[in-house]
Amino acid sequence: MEMDTTKSSRLTGKALLITTLSFVIFIALMVITYQITYGEFLDDRFLWEVVLAIGLVGAIPIFFRLRWFEFIFLAGGVIGFVLDCAVSAHALSQGRPNMAGGFLFIFLLSIAFITGIITEILVHILRKKRSDKDLRR
Repeated sequence: MEMDTTKSSRLTGKALLITTLSFVIFIALMVITYQITYGEFLDDRFLWEVVLAIGLVGAIPIFFRLRWFEFIFLAGGVIGFVLDCAVSAHALSQGRPNMAGGFLFIFLLSIAFITGIITEILVHILRKKRSDKDLRR
């Protein structure tokens, strides 16, 4: 069995750099959002258990060449967290803290996860069709 070593099948330095930047930007946006919303730095437990876990779930797929999933999932995580903070801050200002923001965050993260998977499947199908078309020529 011969291994495919074409450029598109290898993890390139450029892809690793983009993934690292995406991960760092994701962490920075989460920390900044929390800082702006609550006026304090993220506590260690939340940082390790939530932010880094979501960041790693978004960054690890690059090793399987799932670039679209990575970007969609990390973007969904940031958008969900920003909306979570906004909803939670509003509820807190009304004197009625609740979990509505947390549920919104989980919902949007789930939507981003599913959208990322569907996008990767569609990209795979389109690539396969394109390569089949090129082989027929």
